[in-house]
Amino acid sequence: MRSPEVPPNPQLEKLVQLRADGKLRPDHHTIVGHLEDASEVRLMVMSNAALLETRGGDLAWIPATALDRRASFTQCQPVCADLQTVLEEIHFNDAVGEVNRCLMEAALHEVRQTSQTLQLRAIEQARTGARIGPLTTTLHRFGWFLQKQTVLLKRVLAACTLSEEPRTAALQESLTMLAHAYCNAANIPGPSDNLKVILIPSGEDRVVVSPPHRDGRRTLQVFLTTGGIVFPEVDPLAMLQRRGLSNYLTGFDRTSKPTRQGAAYLQCFFHQMTVFEEQARIVPFIRGKPRRASRQTQGSVLETDYQGDPTLGDTPIQRSKALATVKKLAAFMRDKAGTSAETQWIRDYQLRAWLQSPQCGRDLQALASPVLRLPIAQENTTRRALAATIGSHD
Repeated sequence: MRSPEVPPNPQLEKLVQLRADGKLRPDHHTIVGHLEDASEVRLMVMSNAALLETRGGDLAWIPATALDRRASFTQCQPVCADLQTVLEEIHFNDAVGEVNRCLMEAALHEVRQTSQTLQLRAIEQARTGARIGPLTTTLHRFGWFLQKQTVLLKRVLAACTLSEEPRTAALQESLTMLAHAYCNAANIPGPSDNLKVILIPSGEDRVVVSPPHRDGRRTLQVFLTTGGIVFPEVDPLAMLQRRGLSNYLTGFDRTSKPTRQGAAYLQCFFHQMTVFEEQARIVPFIRGKPRRASRQTQGSVLETDYQGDPTLGDTPIQRSKALATVKKLAAFMRDKAGTSAETQWIRDYQLRAWLQSPQCGRDLQALASPVLRLPIAQENTTRRALAATIGSHD
């Protein structure tokens, strides 16, 4: 029986009927078979080993860590390859065609649902103790934390009204204080006095933990890329669009520019704190004899340390290459938004809206990178809690 949380794939159902009516080519039968397999596996608890056996693959020389892992990206890997084949045929014929459109929409639906299922699984694991559950992953806990930090949140928003240098200094000070408060509320092991948030003009948001000092403690630095947002006149939406994060401002449409800018900083900040909290519990700050890893720690290590296996086609490079077709199609659909071409290619409104939205990029990142699935999955929780807190102060 199909899980009620997972919507059906209407185009797959149509393709199955076309196959039954003898209206598909033999190569289309293979593609439909891959789609059916992916849809079934997505609803099951299946290891990579079990999945590979159903596909007649060779298990020799594949590490046990990869075989024992619950199937994730490998679920939809053949679907991504088939999508590339379909798009090549469309390009060659210079026409979409009804069957190819069905195949394309069915494949996109499967890619989207696989990513969202994996994100929901990461949140569920965090909430049930199957892996470490950062503060941001539970709406009521995180919402309560924000309510207690109203003064600091107001300071972040006030900083966004200042000119460049005072603004940067005020933001760094307020966000650093918020980082201390987060560590205390989440009871993260380690020294909260060696913690600092630093704004940088370009690069990647990241958390850097120094080697141990003589006392065994480490210094934590959270780097947040400003991307031009330090200037009051800069539209935060433009900055976030360049970084593929414009979904961060959903729910803040009717707020003031300083509030939108503050929301952008805070969500980038809490994303990094989510990453840090999980890592801090995996690798304690303070020296000492290693303790026996808990079930939560073991679950987090399985997700965050997994690098894939080339035989499975599941390394970071292989995942990125497989998803490149979806990224190109998403870029094409954004360019064609509002024209007749968009409906000629994708008729399903929900799929079209997803491809043209920033959420598509985040879903593809989550699918390509196991370590990012939980931080990306918590973004909805963070955004909703912030909208209820700072969005109501405008």
